[in-house]
Amino acid sequence: MLQIRFRESTLNLSTFMGVNLANTHFDSCPLKEANFTTAYNVQIDPEKNKMKGAKFSKENVAGMLEKYKISIQ
Repeated sequence: MLQIRFRESTLNLSTFMGVNLANTHFDSCPLKEANFTTAYNVQIDPEKNKMKGAKFSKENVAGMLEKYKISIQ
């Protein structure tokens, strides 16, 4: 299975329009004001990435809590 890893990649103001981010890892990336509202399978650790002003849909917010094993219903 294909895996993509962004490590220390500057992605400020990026737009992930309709992108499937399954198996995509973000590590130490500036994601300020990045737009993930139409992306899906989003899993980003907010403790490891700078995400001030980033935009997410309600559906993909759960991916930021995955590491905590929290279920959103």
